[in-house]
Parts: sequence; C-alpha cells; structure tokens
Amino acid sequence: MHPNVAAQAKDLFNEAVREEVKARLKNADCCAPISAGVAAGSSGCPLASHNNNDGPPRKKSKTSENRTLENLDERLTLKDLTSAKEKITSLVSIKAKLTATTFRLTNAAKAFVCRSLQAPIECLTKHFEGDIDGFCQKYPNFTHTTFGKKCCCGEAVLDGTNQVD
Repeated sequence: MHPNVAAQAKDLFNEAVREEVKARLKNADCCAPISAGVAAGSSGCPLASHNNNDGPPRKKSKTSENRTLENLDERLTLKDLTSAKEKITSLVSIKAKLTATTFRLTNAAKAFVCRSLQAPIECLTKHFEGDIDGFCQKYPNFTHTTFGKKCCCGEAVLDGTNQVD
C-alpha cells in the first residue's frame, strides 16, 4: 500500500471515530462500546472521568473543592505578643497544628514556616529539650522573624550540655 493511501485511510478512520464519540457524548451514551476496534482491549467509557449523570466531562480546576489552602492565621497575631514565653508558646501551638493535620499551605504560610517557625522550634527541641522556661531565660528578647539568622538556626546539636552560647 502506498504511504499516502495509508495516511489517508488512517485520517478517515480517526475522523470517523471522533464523530462517533461526539455523537455519543451529545446523546449521553458514551459508555457503550465504540465500533471499529477503538481503544481495543479497554472496556467501559473511553473517557474515564465521565459519569452519565453529569453530562460531558468537565475540566478539573487547579484547586479542588475538598482541598483548601491553610493560611495559618495564628501567625498574624505573633507581632502583638510582647513576652518571649507568649511567642514561643504560640509557635509551639502552630507547630502542633501543622503536625496534627495534613493540608496545603498558602505561599505566605510556607514562607513563615521556613523563615520563622522551624529554627526556634528546632532550637527549643534540640537544645532545650522542650523547656520553654529555659529557652525564655536564654532568649528574653526573642524575635521569631530574625531568630534563625541571628541567634540559632536550630541545626547544631551540642555535646550533651543542652545550652546555647
């Protein structure tokens, strides 16, 4: 068979299949088997996401209805807190919320976790073994926004003393 004839036959076949699928979608009968061996070996609806009760399939949105983005609104109240104990306690509760549930964070919340939450929590856990009072004694002027850069990044494990210089 000549290559042009084979290409024309293939195009005619594909066009016929497209027309048949369009007609079935229009009649809400897409789950019936398609003739001429289309999708050989597959069974059921060629459009896996199609449900006969919903009509033709819809495009999925980027944010699903059941997946909401968490903004960690508690972080916005940190600037109003004055004592180191209030701030670190608030950070501990935010960290507890993050570990207790699984959800997607907004970009601002992700930045907060990376820049302002991880270093103080890691320092509190690794260097003070969770002792909030000891942490507050060492850092009485605790500022969560600059703590990771100026005080402790939370990564160094000390040689058993649990105290930071």
